[in-house]
Amino acid sequence: MCVGCSRGIGAATAREIAKNGGQVYICARNETLVNKLIEENSDKIFGSVCDASNKTVYDSLVKMAITKMGGITGLVYVPLYYFTDRTLFEDMDIENIIFYMNQQFEYSVQGFLRAVKASLNSLEQSNIGSVVSLSSVASQIFFPDVGNQHYGAAKAALEYYTKSLAYEFAPKNIRFNILRLGVIRTTAWRTVAPDLSEEEMNTMLETVDSSHALLRIGESEEVAKTILFLLSPKSSFITGDVINVDGGVLLTGRLQSFSFETSPSQPFIPNPNFVNPVRQKLNQRKNQSKCNATQA
Repeated sequence: MCVGCSRGIGAATAREIAKNGGQVYICARNETLVNKLIEENSDKIFGSVCDASNKTVYDSLVKMAITKMGGITGLVYVPLYYFTDRTLFEDMDIENIIFYMNQQFEYSVQGFLRAVKASLNSLEQSNIGSVVSLSSVASQIFFPDVGNQHYGAAKAALEYYTKSLAYEFAPKNIRFNILRLGVIRTTAWRTVAPDLSEEEMNTMLETVDSSHALLRIGESEEVAKTILFLLSPKSSFITGDVINVDGGVLLTGRLQSFSFETSPSQPFIPNPNFVNPVRQKLNQRKNQSKCNATQA
């Protein structure tokens, strides 16, 4: 069963499973994309519409998956939530901060735990159960971009909890592993920069090529192949691991900031002298304080 699998990494994973002879039950919010993926291979891919943040959806999802496939041997959890409010912590109301944090944890951690809880019996009965979730290098590398702190914190929590589950369920032969991703070319970036054209989006993503030791960003299909490996018996002695699928970002120890500044009349152009907006705001505030002190 694959939660959040209608586009990008999720869709690539469903296709990879089907291509290798497996069956997969997908669920995601976009009905059009879910149906389109099912139509590609209706003998191997099944699914329905769901929202990963819905607390009551998982028991019914598991029942439908078991009805279609006879059981669940693997669970893949890929939902992404990322907000682009660039307001500084100091300037944001505390209730808004907690709201954004709760939303991030709802999709990244709590939804994952609900999916695991609902699938446990079927995973145990299979005796080859494998669970794969997705983290990010943001859990390890500080990325000085307002809004990223919620994302990085949630992914770090997901990594820790995944290891805990791996230890608890190892005696039942249910394996838990997590992929820590670098920058991957996927439609999920639309939530971060919705106004960019496809060409501008690719240009923006490629500005961080040099942050990766391999000097390029990753593709959804590369992540999907790693997920398939972890679901398969080929990885039967791997559990509790955080596997870096990051093109060597953690090896270089840096992740260059993006600039999302663009407009229809002024296409996105990578700026080598780009100043992070957080640092820019703080410098402006510091300069204003100096100016006020001088005037006083």
